[in-house]
Amino acid sequence: GHQPSTTYGTAHWGTNPPFAHQYMGDSYIKPSGTYNDDFSIYSVEWTPSEIRWYVDGVQFHTLVVADVSPYHWPFNQRFHLLLNVAVGGNWPGAPDATTQFPQQMEVDYVRVYQEVEDIAISGDALVAPCTSATYKLPTLSGTTYTWTLPDGATLMTGAGTSEITVDWSHLGGTIQAMLTNACGSATVDFPVEVTRNALFNPSFEQDLSAWNLNAFNGGAATHNIVTSDVQEGDKAICIDVTNLGANSWDVQLGYTSLDLLVGQNYTLRFWAKSATANKQLRANIINSTTYAQYAAQTYTLANQWTEYVISFNAPVTANTLLTFDMGFETGEVCLDNVHFSETVAPLLVRPKVYLQGAYDAMANLMKDDLRSNNLIPMTEPFTAAGFAHVADGGGETTTTTVLNTTGMNAIVDWVLIELRDKAAANKVLATRAALLQRDGDIVDIDGISDVAFDVCPDEYYIAIRHRNHLGVMSNASLLLD
Repeated sequence: GHQPSTTYGTAHWGTNPPFAHQYMGDSYIKPSGTYNDDFSIYSVEWTPSEIRWYVDGVQFHTLVVADVSPYHWPFNQRFHLLLNVAVGGNWPGAPDATTQFPQQMEVDYVRVYQEVEDIAISGDALVAPCTSATYKLPTLSGTTYTWTLPDGATLMTGAGTSEITVDWSHLGGTIQAMLTNACGSATVDFPVEVTRNALFNPSFEQDLSAWNLNAFNGGAATHNIVTSDVQEGDKAICIDVTNLGANSWDVQLGYTSLDLLVGQNYTLRFWAKSATANKQLRANIINSTTYAQYAAQTYTLANQWTEYVISFNAPVTANTLLTFDMGFETGEVCLDNVHFSETVAPLLVRPKVYLQGAYDAMANLMKDDLRSNNLIPMTEPFTAAGFAHVADGGGETTTTTVLNTTGMNAIVDWVLIELRDKAAANKVLATRAALLQRDGDIVDIDGISDVAFDVCPDEYYIAIRHRNHLGVMSNASLLLD
């Protein structure tokens, strides 16, 4: 072009207003001659946190994460390659009488290399329970692929290849792949979270990522990511409304792009509090284009963390926005642990143990250990004391102070119900604390209902553990549907 001895290397980021286009670059002048005298080798070395530009082996520009601040570093995701001859534009400007046509760009080769240890698995890091997902690695000649999956995940297709399909249960975990070829071996990890929550960054662990704080019509607010007095995880967000607009939605925290399917039931759950009691907050699900309202509810907040819930049936199939309107009055409102999902009925279990007498094979229960030929015997004392338990792998914390021990159907103690793998009965896949009745029935912590598990319909061994002395387990896996 107009500078035939100069080459440029530039990075661009940001978008159109309101996020202004940003760029940073540098140039290199060929020591002698021009770049159209002969072929040159142009190179870019791109790592997750740095990009380096070269021409004929000379590095002339570097971009690092700090250079794009306060923007998020955008160069740690998939991009494509584009080779073109540019004519006109803002730089260097429109062609004129001095412009030489025709022009051509000759490319001898394009080669892309990746260090084996930097190869990454691509696929969904967030998946819904009881669904399938595909995970890929680059297909490399002469390379063997060995995949390892976490408990609860099943390899459906692709064993030994660069691409696999995985069936997920209700449990997440880390997919691991080992690549081996003449260059050596490398192990790649890919964490996957299995959740019904359709929201990315629901607890603000990645600060404001995926969320937008908006102010209109004179409304104004600031936000603060706090790390103390949070409801879940390590962080929460607090919005300080400093000026009111014309409407309550003129100060608003929003999340974009939630898809609704007509006729499907959905549930929004979130935890909130205000600096002083009785501040108002409205939660909305609205059409992202027309702003038609599909669900909305106004809450009067307490000055301590409280969970709020909206359930609704989608009237249409639409792409929607989740918004929290905060422009009712000035002051601080905090949010944490926001959850939006399809409403799914849990699997219900009401197991029974025999409290005294010899083991009964017809009851489909067998003794796990300890007491010879007895399940939990009525002759031993029970306790009405409170019980707290944190189960590994998706369990819960449950506490109580008083248990009613009067009558044949009274609650006499706490037990733990475990769902175990149908192929490996020693693997615990889900745990719930429950209440043991005097008649041997086991019910949920409300003392009435069946015990609810948010797991996939499948076969499970059912194990029941008493905290003091005994465990029993079904003698075969049972179909829960």
